Amino acid sequence: MTSQEEQILVGPIVGTFGLKGGLKVQVTTDFHELLSPGSIVYLDGERAVVTDLQWHKTQARIWLEGIKKIEAAQPLIGKKITVPESALPELEEGVYLVKHLIGLEVFDESGRLLGTLDEVYPRPAQDVYRVGRMLIPAAKEFVLSIDMNSRRMIVRILPGMEDLA
Repeated sequence: MTSQEEQILVGPIVGTFGLKGGLKVQVTTDFHELLSPGSIVYLDGERAVVTDLQWHKTQARIWLEGIKKIEAAQPLIGKKITVPESALPELEEGVYLVKHLIGLEVFDESGRLLGTLDEVYPRPAQDVYRVGRMLIPAAKEFVLSIDMNSRRMIVRILPGMEDLA
């Protein structure tokens, strides 16, 4: 692993599964293919190869090369699984990594600066963007455009949205 390349969090190891070294991973990425058998991942910077994968709701159960017993798996609880950014699949048009959105200047339709995008909250229906104290659903009805070159986002604010901030 090159230290210069940005690492993307796949998720933390939250427990073991079975007696043969299975690991439970609380996946924090939408790129589930990063845990496919044969994938190279890093556990707190140490290289590992995924040999098998099962899903249980939003939790992945993975097996890693060389980890065959629960005794070898238990010390891995709490470690973070990452991959180099270069391992990510090519993003579709209009799909962005959260880290690329943070810091965008956010303007309403009239061109008024609302602030910068401070945080993204993952939610079941769609993510929610926090701009100062205002929360904006990450849906096309509210996010009208994102220009990564100029680092600007244009949003539609409905009456009352600013009052909730």
